[in-house]
Amino acid sequence: MGEKRGTDPIRDDEVLLRRILTSENWYDPQTGKVELFAFRPRKSDVDGLSLARADFGSAAEEAARGRKGKEYWVAILTAADARARNIVIEPDPQPNSPGHARIPSLTYANRKSDASMETQRALAEMVVDVKGPLPGMTEPPK
Repeated sequence: MGEKRGTDPIRDDEVLLRRILTSENWYDPQTGKVELFAFRPRKSDVDGLSLARADFGSAAEEAARGRKGKEYWVAILTAADARARNIVIEPDPQPNSPGHARIPSLTYANRKSDASMETQRALAEMVVDVKGPLPGMTEPPK
């Protein structure tokens, strides 16, 4: 079996990770409920909502890498659950994140549309686990 590449298609059995800023209160650890806003695109999501692929070494601690001094939850979901709801997820490797992926139908420009809101809601409902809170870091992976 060959080495995995970030451009390889996303398999149904892959685990996907989404970083959620703890201070936004979009995850309630008491109820386990994740708000749809955890999947709302930000200004940087011009070509799709960012996720990390666990198969590429994107552990929850790595997925939580964000701003120094901040804490993050990491929501865990599967590609199969997303595909079952017709949500397309594409590989989008980045220089410091070969396991980066995106959902092209969720962009900052369309974040408030009915279709986008429904997709955000569906993603929040399919979260199977949440790790954290974990500290954000500024150092890129080595």
